[in-house]
This record gives sequence, C-alpha cells and structure tokens, in this order.
Amino acid sequence: MNATARKISPSLTLIDETAEIKRSAEHNLHLLAGPGSFSFAVLNKAQNKYVALESYNLQNIFTAENLAQTLDGIIQSHAFLKGNYDSVRFAYDSHRSTLVPQALYEAENIQTYIEFNHPREKGDLILADSLKNIDTQNIYLMPAVLKDMLGGYYSKVQIRHHSSALLESLVVQFKNESKAKLVLHISLTHFEIILIEGKSLRFYNTFRHQTTEDFIYYLLFVCEQLKLNPETLDLVLIGEVERNSAIYAILHKYVRNIRFGERPDSFVYSQPLNTIPKHFYCNLFSQQLLSS
Repeated sequence: MNATARKISPSLTLIDETAEIKRSAEHNLHLLAGPGSFSFAVLNKAQNKYVALESYNLQNIFTAENLAQTLDGIIQSHAFLKGNYDSVRFAYDSHRSTLVPQALYEAENIQTYIEFNHPREKGDLILADSLKNIDTQNIYLMPAVLKDMLGGYYSKVQIRHHSSALLESLVVQFKNESKAKLVLHISLTHFEIILIEGKSLRFYNTFRHQTTEDFIYYLLFVCEQLKLNPETLDLVLIGEVERNSAIYAILHKYVRNIRFGERPDSFVYSQPLNTIPKHFYCNLFSQQLLSS
C-alpha cells in the first residue's frame, strides 16, 4: 500500500526540543484523521506535557482506501510515528455517528441504531464508545481497511470517534456554569453544533460546509429549533478558526456573545505548542481524557 503513496508535507510542525524519539516508550501518541486532514500529538507521561504536534491537509481523498493509503505513507516515512509508544490512540473524524442514551442502549441492536441514520457501506465496521460523563453510547462506522492499516503499525491502538473525547471534555468544562453554552467545533470540511446545559448534553449534530454562509444558516436553524435567541445565547468557538476569519465575521453579525474556547487544562503544553491559539486542536488534545 505505502509503495504508491505520494509524499505529503505537513502544514504545521511544532516539536519541543525535549521530545526524543528514542524515548517514545515514555510517551503517548494521539492520532486524528478524517475528511481532508490528519494530525498527531505526543504526550510526555511523566510531565503530563504535550511536546509535539503536527498537522496535514489532505486533498483529493475520496474513499476509505485513499485515506488508508495516504496515512500509511505518512506513518511509513515519519520517525515520530513509528516509535514504540506506551499507548496509541486514534480518533476517527466522521459524520457517520449517532448517540444513544445508555438507558436505551442494547448491544444486540447496535446495527439498527447506526443504520437508522447512516447507510452502512461495504467494509464498514460498527464501533461504539461509552461516554460516562453523559451516560451515552457513541455509535459510529469506520472502514475496516483503515483499522487494519493502523493495526499494522500499532498492535494495541485504541480507536475512538473524535467526538467522544470532545463531548466528554466539554461537559466537564462547563458543568458548573448555569447558563447554557452553544459550541461550534469547526473542521476543514464540516462542523459540529453542541448545546450543553449544566451537566447535560442537550444537542449534538454535524453539518458539512462549503461556504461561510453555511455556518450561519445551520446555526440559526438550530437556534430556531431549540428556541434559542442569537442575541442572548453564549456561543463558544473551538477548532481551527481565527478571529480575523470570514467565518467569525459572519457569525458576529448575528450573535452578540462570542468567545473562543480552550483546549483541556488538565495538561501542560510546551512552548512551541503555546504559539498557536488555545482553541485549536481541542478534539486531538482531549483524547487522553477518555478512559481506556
């Protein structure tokens, strides 16, 4: 597979001078991949510090085989990704997921749950993450070819849906705030709208975007459905979006109270990683918060 993979250069590389490949057994590796992007981070266990981050923009990835082949090529050529890590976690970024409250979940019906919302394609695996903070199962589809490729490099890789750690982290972050928070998590090809009130998750859905107008269209639609007033709601932005972006500008025309969220404060971030905004890569840095 990797023999035909084309070389792809990273769009962002931040590596602390203390990060040593030869000491990878003392570190944890976190991977995140989905439509249009791949990133990884390295966590120094002893110091509870993230010491490396690298991100790639992936273009012309149309099939699961394309994605698996592309990631195979990156891993094969990257010394940091071939280390003997204490643990490896892979977060799969896909819109094909559904949440089922634990009280209603029955393992034998897992196929019915996911296929009610998302068609299952040939070669898809059905996986589920247990979200303890919101007492919910996150059920999702993942191509077997991708899982098999990862297994070729990491014998004990832990696979999760990218939203699992994100949702758990946000619920913990806002649990002591009385006012509801509407969170937009923005990725290259899609974004999530998440409503958290107290310790409860009230709404979660994924929307694809092609233009900046898509953001305000879906946001106002969700506000209407949930009876939220854009003039008074608290909107929190996370993901790779800048204050001077067209996305922020159009949101600010309709929403008065906008602020940027922050990555988990449970960890230390090395100096190179502190050069990027603190709301970037929240779903990647949150992976360590999920129980094994």
